[in-house]
Parts: sequence; structure tokens; C-alpha cells
Amino acid sequence: MPERYLIVSNPPHKIPDPASAASALNMAATEARMRYNFPAPEIWFAHADLAVAQQSARALVNAGLGIALVPGSVLSKVPIAVRATELAADQAGLTVTTRSGCVEIAGANQVVAVLCEGLAEEGRPRVDRQSILTHKIGDQKSPSGMIPGGGGLAGAALHAAMDKLEKIGHEARESMEARIGDIEPPPSATLFLDLYVYAATGWQAARVVAQEANFSGLGELKQLTARANILKLIEILRETCDGLVVDERLVKINYRYLTVDGTALPKLLGEISGDLAVLQPLDIASRLAFLTSKQ
Repeated sequence: MPERYLIVSNPPHKIPDPASAASALNMAATEARMRYNFPAPEIWFAHADLAVAQQSARALVNAGLGIALVPGSVLSKVPIAVRATELAADQAGLTVTTRSGCVEIAGANQVVAVLCEGLAEEGRPRVDRQSILTHKIGDQKSPSGMIPGGGGLAGAALHAAMDKLEKIGHEARESMEARIGDIEPPPSATLFLDLYVYAATGWQAARVVAQEANFSGLGELKQLTARANILKLIEILRETCDGLVVDERLVKINYRYLTVDGTALPKLLGEISGDLAVLQPLDIASRLAFLTSKQ
């Protein structure tokens, strides 16, 4: 299929210029304010032409909005977060047993932990953090694994996104079709943690649902409540992994699909990959959070 270039919101935004933001979003000021005040990443636009996508991205950035330009092919390569059944911790690190195998997490692993809780809540504090995908144009000091600036915002974001997952397409892994049985609707009102882990075999993903996973393997670290166990798990990861990023933008939100340029998002995603079209909103949200994760 032809490539689609997705313009993804990357909140929290700097204080935008309302008039410029409304113009760049092509909507009334009130509607635009509701759009950019939403605390979680969303797909705002999709373009078949890279030059058009870059122009649109620059207009949004100039209006004070944080965005990432992500190829649809990159979004489709993000691994499925398979539900975890058991967790165990020892001096070597953390072992997450899923329905399709084990994910080993040690100090050298790069880990993006996306915390999710699908409950409505208005307002979140704004935190000024640097995005893995949208570093300032011309910044010559890129984080480890990132491509230095110099190609413009859209170009840098595009290459950074592709760099983040470039090995996925070159490494042997099961096809999405073969793992379609692993896709389950995420719990809408339950706390869960999606762990994206980079290891020798490439990116892997596991979903730890607070009220489902067995935390007995944590030993004395096991807590009395499901919520406390998830928080303890994050604490263990902070102590274990130097390359950990914790993304909390999906906590206590009512995540919903938008229409993109008049097209329902599932239809748009289906044009990129049939497997993306069957994912639930929080599944897509988790993937977008992973791709725009902050540090």
C-alpha cells in the first residue's frame, strides 16, 4: 500500500497561539482549543504526500503545538502488547511471562512503559519534557540512537521514528496475522501497563493488567492491592533500567477515535494495515504514546 504520513499530536504542548493553532488545525478557535488541550497523543492528519505533511507539520509547530510525523508503516510495525500472566523479579532484572513467551528486562534494555487507565478526567498538569521524536530543529545533540537534526522538523521526526523501529522490519518475527489471536480489547476502566522492551530479537511488548497478572514472583515486593503492584512494578523498573521512559499520558482519560479529514480513524488505519483497523482505541493510543514517548 502507498505510504501515509501521520501527523500525531505530542502533548503537553507549549502555550500555543490560539489564532495560529486554529488556522493550522483548520477549525474554529473553540474547537481547536479542545483538540490541543487533550492530554494524550492522537492522529490529527494523514497525508499521502510527504512534502504536504511536512508543510502541515511546520505550521502546527510554528503555532506552538507539539507534533510527531510518523509514517503509517512505522505504526503498523509496533508489536502487539500481549497480556502478561506472571511477573518475577530477581537481582538480574524482571521476567514478564506472557501468553506467547517471556520478556526479560535487565538494566541494559531500553524500555518504554505506558501507563493506561481509561477513565474520564478533566485537566492534567503540563510538564515541559523533550520528545524522542520531535527534538528542536538544528539540535546537534541527539539522544542515544537518534539522528542529529538538520533535516527540518518533519524530516527529523520522520527519521527518528523510523530509526526507533528500523530493526523491526529486518528481523525475523511472527507476522501480525499469525498473532491476531493475541489482540484483545484492553480493559477500559482498569489500570494496566504496556511495556515496550528492546532486546536482542527487537522490540517486544507485554501488557500487565493490574487485576489479572500474578505478582507472586515479586516475593517480598508484592503489594496488597492490584494498583499498588503496578506502581511497585514501575518502581522496580526505575531501579533496574537506565533506559526507562515512563509515559503517563493515558492515565484517567476518555480516549476516543477522531475523524481524520472526514474519514473515520478505523477506515484510515485499515488503508495502512488491515491489522491496525481491528485495534481498540486504547491499543492505538498506547502505540502512539510509545512512538512519541518522552524523556
